Amino acid sequence: MTMRPQGWLVACAVLLTTASSAGAGEARATIGVSATVLPHARILRAGGSDALLVSERDATLGMATARSVYEIRCNTRRGFALEFSPRAEVSEVTEVRVGQARVTLTDGPVALSLWDPAPSVLVEVEFRVRLRDGVGAGSYALPASVAVQPL
Repeated sequence: MTMRPQGWLVACAVLLTTASSAGAGEARATIGVSATVLPHARILRAGGSDALLVSERDATLGMATARSVYEIRCNTRRGFALEFSPRAEVSEVTEVRVGQARVTLTDGPVALSLWDPAPSVLVEVEFRVRLRDGVGAGSYALPASVAVQPL
């Protein structure tokens, strides 16, 4: 039988109470408990575009832009890092802008560290995409996936 830590504490308390109350009318036991809260962060899409919409004009120019808003929930005051992983279906190069910060995505993921002590913050992300040759007008997945990690 596998018992979770809470179950072991209850079992120990019962055993202590039973063992010490066998010959007495009352028993007392002190159990120390400590907890460690691990840092975690969560990202939720809160608005903006969930797709890259390429118009005929965008396709002709070879450039397109999309904006999304994400809510970041983080339990650490040290901030968080947004990780952008490029999707190569339609873009050669994607520039990602978050406020004044800019990163360029080509081959692999790029992390961008942000600091905000609030437990929940809205972050606007702008994707500027240089389209691959032959990409026509249409609706495509955003040019990068977005993940969050606590610092």
